[in-house]
Amino acid sequence: MTAKKKILPGSLEEAINSLAIQDVYLSATETFIAEDFDPKFNEQQLAIQYRHGPRECKTLFLGGEDSELQVVKFLLETAIRFTVETESPANDVDAPLPADADVKAEIRASFVVEYVVTTKAEPSKEALKLFGATNAFYHAWPYWREYAQNMCMRMRLPDFIMPMFRLPQKDEE
Repeated sequence: MTAKKKILPGSLEEAINSLAIQDVYLSATETFIAEDFDPKFNEQQLAIQYRHGPRECKTLFLGGEDSELQVVKFLLETAIRFTVETESPANDVDAPLPADADVKAEIRASFVVEYVVTTKAEPSKEALKLFGATNAFYHAWPYWREYAQNMCMRMRLPDFIMPMFRLPQKDEE
């Protein structure tokens, strides 16, 4: 019998084994279209910039500190921007948005992803941080994708395909 290979960091596995998803919901949103931009009659080539990251993690003890029920809430931030295309590669998810970019439209949304702690011990802070940057976003991504595409349609912005959620690389953590 061969030993089972461990492919996840120990702290991430700790969080996965301790948390059960309960809810995903939109907590804040903001949209913007530049005054000098008419999305219905636009002839400019636009580039799309994506951004996402965890903002906060809270643990709640429902019923007080002595309660058995613990809920972990992750606040996640997402954004998509439409800019006038420049020399930089368009639609590069990893490319930083230049400070002087000519932003024509932006959609921002914050999501809360809630989990119940299913074990006696709460996962470590390191485990929660890693879980928030990976699994919590994985669970929220379909909600973000639907929201962003719906808002683009309502704002008459160009149609696009949201890239798949990509796990952060070691040097991005």
